[in-house]
Amino acid sequence: MSPSNANANACATRSSLALQEHDVAATMALPKVPLDSFSNALVLLPPPSIQARVNSLRCANDKSHPRWTAHLTLVFPFVGADHLPGVLAHLRSELARVKMQPFPMRIDTVGRFRQRDYETVYLGASQYPGATGAPPSRNGGLHGLWDLLSKEVGYKGRPFVPHMTLGQTSHRTEDIQLLESKARRLLAAADPLGWTVDRVVVFQKDEKDGGKMKIVDELLFDCSTSREHCAIAPDIQYSYHLDSTANTWVAGTVTSFSSPYASQLTVSTFNILHSPQNNCITRFENIRSTLLDAGGDVICLQEVTDEFLDLLLQDRDIRAKWTWCTRAPSSPMESERNVVVLSSDHLPFTWNRVSLGGKHKAASVLSLRVSRSRPEDRDNDNDDPRTICLAAVHFTAGLTAQHLETKAREFSTLLSYLQLNHPDDEWLIAGDTNFPSYFKPPISTTSAFEVADVWTLLHGDYDGGDLPATDLNGATYNPMQNALALETARTDKSPQRYDRVYLKSSGGLTCSSVEVLSSHPSARASSDHWPVRARFSFAPKKSMDEGEYQVDGSDTVDPLSTAVYSSDSSSRDISITPDDGLLEFLHASHAIPSLEQERQREKVMQALRKIVGASEAGEAQSGSSERVDSPDQDVGPMRTAPSAVKLVLVLVGSAAMGVDLPGSDLDCVVVGNVSSATFWELTKQRIVSYNKAAVHEQSSRIKVALRRFVKAAAVQMMVLDIDGKKIDLQYCPAAELAESWDPSSDLSSNSGITLSAPSMRVLNAHRDRQRLQKVIPSYAAFQTAYRFIKLVCLRRGLYSARFGYLGGIHISILLARIAELRPDITSGADLVKEFFKVYSTFDWSNEIASVANVETTYRRTPREPVVILSPLKPVVNVAANASVATMQIIQDEFRHVDGHLKQGVPWRDICLDGQSSIAAFLGTYQRFIKLDLNYWGDDCMAARALIGYVESRIVHLLVDLHTIDPQARFRLWPERFTDSPTAVDAKTSTVQGFYLIGVRQPSGDEQSSDTKSLARALYGFEDIIHSNTTYYNSTYAYVAVQELDRAGVPDRIYVDDTCWTDGGIDNDPDESAAPGDDGRAGATEDHDLRDRSPAFRKHLTPRKQEADDGASVDVTVTAKLRPSTDVFNRLMWDSQYDANDYLIGYIDRFVGIMETPLKSWSRDMDEENWIPFHRIVYFRCKSSGEIVWDRHKRMDRVFGSGVNSGVDSQSS
Repeated sequence: MSPSNANANACATRSSLALQEHDVAATMALPKVPLDSFSNALVLLPPPSIQARVNSLRCANDKSHPRWTAHLTLVFPFVGADHLPGVLAHLRSELARVKMQPFPMRIDTVGRFRQRDYETVYLGASQYPGATGAPPSRNGGLHGLWDLLSKEVGYKGRPFVPHMTLGQTSHRTEDIQLLESKARRLLAAADPLGWTVDRVVVFQKDEKDGGKMKIVDELLFDCSTSREHCAIAPDIQYSYHLDSTANTWVAGTVTSFSSPYASQLTVSTFNILHSPQNNCITRFENIRSTLLDAGGDVICLQEVTDEFLDLLLQDRDIRAKWTWCTRAPSSPMESERNVVVLSSDHLPFTWNRVSLGGKHKAASVLSLRVSRSRPEDRDNDNDDPRTICLAAVHFTAGLTAQHLETKAREFSTLLSYLQLNHPDDEWLIAGDTNFPSYFKPPISTTSAFEVADVWTLLHGDYDGGDLPATDLNGATYNPMQNALALETARTDKSPQRYDRVYLKSSGGLTCSSVEVLSSHPSARASSDHWPVRARFSFAPKKSMDEGEYQVDGSDTVDPLSTAVYSSDSSSRDISITPDDGLLEFLHASHAIPSLEQERQREKVMQALRKIVGASEAGEAQSGSSERVDSPDQDVGPMRTAPSAVKLVLVLVGSAAMGVDLPGSDLDCVVVGNVSSATFWELTKQRIVSYNKAAVHEQSSRIKVALRRFVKAAAVQMMVLDIDGKKIDLQYCPAAELAESWDPSSDLSSNSGITLSAPSMRVLNAHRDRQRLQKVIPSYAAFQTAYRFIKLVCLRRGLYSARFGYLGGIHISILLARIAELRPDITSGADLVKEFFKVYSTFDWSNEIASVANVETTYRRTPREPVVILSPLKPVVNVAANASVATMQIIQDEFRHVDGHLKQGVPWRDICLDGQSSIAAFLGTYQRFIKLDLNYWGDDCMAARALIGYVESRIVHLLVDLHTIDPQARFRLWPERFTDSPTAVDAKTSTVQGFYLIGVRQPSGDEQSSDTKSLARALYGFEDIIHSNTTYYNSTYAYVAVQELDRAGVPDRIYVDDTCWTDGGIDNDPDESAAPGDDGRAGATEDHDLRDRSPAFRKHLTPRKQEADDGASVDVTVTAKLRPSTDVFNRLMWDSQYDANDYLIGYIDRFVGIMETPLKSWSRDMDEENWIPFHRIVYFRCKSSGEIVWDRHKRMDRVFGSGVNSGVDSQSS
């Protein structure tokens, strides 16, 4: 509806209301009418020019825009429609009776209201008639007006605060400051936000027009004066043109102009980068030079700030090149990162802001009307001017599946808008799409309107591999050549073609060239992106119906590309079917290592080869005649092993199979001709030598650390940290094999290898890989399917071999078995479907899973609910940790996934994400077993040892639970949780976490069928933990387990991302197989620190070792907390205490913390109400309410132990 028609309708409505008012007696007393209608309101409405200025900020920040224009609310909610005529008649007569006079209003302050979920930022008036001083009169300005209205309508709500809402923001300080700064910028503009208030405006909701509030009446203050009706500002955007005479930018809508001749059109797009760490203002000269070099008739900019736009539009050279702009200087833009478009003087435009779904995500859609005929050749009948619709975009950032889905939806929304509003116009879409190079928006191609990616049109399609380190494949974001891009890159440092230009394929425009304007790597980058410039021409009319176009003598170009997208507005819900897009999804989910990550891995492997003195498998070893120093000698510069030592480094595991995820550890095996003891000692030497050489040479060598050395195990292993990459290193002593190593030889079929069982087990990591690769017919499909299956297991809580779920070896064998049985399957997607189809109904109790032709006489035992056999001898069950409970959960989840695949559910929804899967887990179960684990010592090694021991016992607990109740489902989530998120970069030696086991009965009755047996199993688990003094010491640890209902579990839980104080590196790696063997790690108790044995001293931190040696170091000593039994006995039998005045707080298995009188506590294990002492949480005095002993806080006011060491409540 046009503004004139809207005003005419509003006038008609006002006349109708006036006639109704005439029918009621204005002198009648106003009856009590409820203010309960959210369809009507009394407001003050500023002039349209002020509304437009305020709405420019509200459009992205206020949830009520565009239903409400900018206004000041007087009464809302107001009376309903039935009472409206009578109430308005009464208010009009009251305004006339008190002779209410017009008064000035000026908006000049910024304020905010705090709501529960957000902050509301508003514009207000610091002073207004009646705001301060003497009590206002009935005709005393704004306050007098409010006083009259509120009294007459019976308003009893909050005090009146005149305000004009700008928007809502989160409680984060930086978000509040951003919106408030924009509000102050709005107030600081040359034209003040002021007007004369001479009426009250009546708003009414129009349900037929999206619920917009429209003017239906006005209550004028002085009816003797004829004035124009007020109006709501039209929802249009202003274009700004440089007035060369006044040398200023002036606003105005381009409604009529002669169509300029345009045989060619050059469009550039450039993301200038707004970063708090690298301010665009400091880079202004570089950005300015880049813009001038890029040129173009139209240039689209992204991430433009208010301050940057001021500088840009003041620059003389910029003004000489572009004289039209979508924004004006000194006026605040709606967001922190804005899209701005400039055009040359001969290309004026109109434009609209088109929301793409997100709060701050909108496209600037310009309409440029041009002629394809020269002025001298124009004929009024044959001019045929055309409108070029240019959409400048900046889609959502991020490469996760959810982010890709969001930006694809934004793309589809834009195409739908263009199809609906500009079906006959030319289309160009330019900007930072944030689409990764491999990504094509997955939109159906059923529409007649299609768009083509002009880079693909002229340079060919992306081949699916990593982009090379050049711009020849259109990479506009290249961390390997752009220093700013390297600074802003997070995990994936691959070159990406984020910035793109799209063209409507069926139109009259053709693209003659497109280029990325990259800079030399040594040059100072102006942004983390490089500009893109594309040139377009109108095809001659005579060739419009032909299949080819000739453009300005250039080569023939096919206007249609294979990269075609559709604007099918009938299907807004974009989904990737399980039959397509799997590889794109894996890229988007960062499940495939990038080129940069591959290079980084190779650097790590090169460093590892230097450290162990080994050659890569297949390389000749470069030995040296230098001696190898003994461990006791000082280690100087790097030395190599004697040439007699032969060591071969072999990459095994998921990385060797090409199925690793970016965050996966590296598994390596060294095959050598020295003994295990010699190799490990040599490696430790060389680690020290490597690091000392790095310090000595002041080189940029990557950092190497020995995290731990597990030597008290069947297979010894060294865990290294090289440049942040975790490496599990094993050694296989095989002299003959090392000295004749041939990487091309097939060890999987070599039956002549004679090694000890432990050595063969190590070597089998390499042999198993060879065996699996031999039986897999389509290895590329296997790699794709493996990554997706692992992603599913990770996100659905099924990936954890130590808890009895699946690990990498299990997935490899199970998937290889499917690939071997179905050689006809050649796609990853089909292999995924078959995998879940087979194993969702697999009879785990009776069948054995293995690849074909496994030579074995393996016989399963009744204690093996799952058997997955290793491919080669010595054949072992790699699923030995599995239990019936975990097997049932795996099969349940596989059934769900299989059902989703059959229904065509998108890949991203099958995988879920971390928080969604945890939320689903919490929502599925109504009862939980919660295992609390707390450690407050200062020895990270002891903490990690306790965690490892407790987790190893959870496997046995699951077995016991299933034995007690075979019909129930017991689901352990394989991660440790906390009640609150872990602070970023916070390091600690303490642990406050818990594990959850969901409990569900098939019958729907969530109560366990055998409560006593369940309680005994939980008690027994606790007793086993508490009785193992190697890992558990109540002085600095607390482990408890209880059964809770859903209400007992926090609504929001977080995965425990504890970052250890020692970086996860053991102080004494040799002892990491059994940390805390003396049972005293991390405990200081109340003994003299100097009287320590060497066994204890090695667990002390360096600070405490200094104290042990007598150094003057301030060491906080935490005394041992007296046990609950001692406190109980003293309160019960000491005559200084009244036992009747004390309560015991303890953990009940099914309710939580409960209290019972001290004298009611049973100490007889044979009694039914017996509760073990370790379940006591606190003792409380009834008369005073004081807690006198608290296990969690380590507080004791009875004996003065714990944090109250030396203070006795009675003796003091």
